[in-house]
Amino acid sequence: MTSRPRKVPPPPERAGRLVVQTLVRAGEPPDPRVDAVELRLDLYPGIDVARAIAESAKPVIATVRRKIDGGAFAGSETERAVLLSRAAGAAYLDIEVDAPDGYGPAGPRRIVSAHDKDGVPADLDGLFQRCLERGADLVKIAVTPRDATEAFRVLALPMSAIAMGRFGEFTRALAPLTYCASQAIAPGLPSPAVLFDELHVRRARLGAPLFGVAGDPIDHSKSPAFHNAALARDSSDA
Repeated sequence: MTSRPRKVPPPPERAGRLVVQTLVRAGEPPDPRVDAVELRLDLYPGIDVARAIAESAKPVIATVRRKIDGGAFAGSETERAVLLSRAAGAAYLDIEVDAPDGYGPAGPRRIVSAHDKDGVPADLDGLFQRCLERGADLVKIAVTPRDATEAFRVLALPMSAIAMGRFGEFTRALAPLTYCASQAIAPGLPSPAVLFDELHVRRARLGAPLFGVAGDPIDHSKSPAFHNAALARDSSDA
């Protein structure tokens, strides 16, 4: 019996953007346009992890998100390690920067992540460096800006960073590694339809000119939909 080759998505620098769909429930079919799916093992107690990975049509990123990071897992680190050990067939494991050394099975590549539900750390560059020093193949930093200025600080990092909440929603269309889900299970998390059809996440290259509108209130604005439609019509790289 031969083992199936591990499905690995292309890195962001080749894919333009690496788009990951977080599966809200076990067995949920992903949008065909995404590059990979995230199995949030904290969301589906009792799932056969190895089978779910083997049967996935997309490369799998496996993680067990703790409550302190916005997830549902409230057990011990030992229990979390046991659950994550079942994901040896995943393309990537998403492991927090403060997780114990040697965490998770060998084989999958590592996304080293940091989450802040309450704000933006003052030393973002230092946090990014700590993630790299933990052996990251990819870095993911998810923070919560209190205004648009803080959101732009996040986008200035050299690798993927996402701003959560109402001030950070636009970063979801610009980050090299970005996420979507069929339900908004994290603040500002878009659906695949919004990300692909309204924000045109695939169209503009990384570093393309960015245009926006400002106002208060602004959440009701339909500008992203009709401006992006016009840019797409004109084949504008923006």
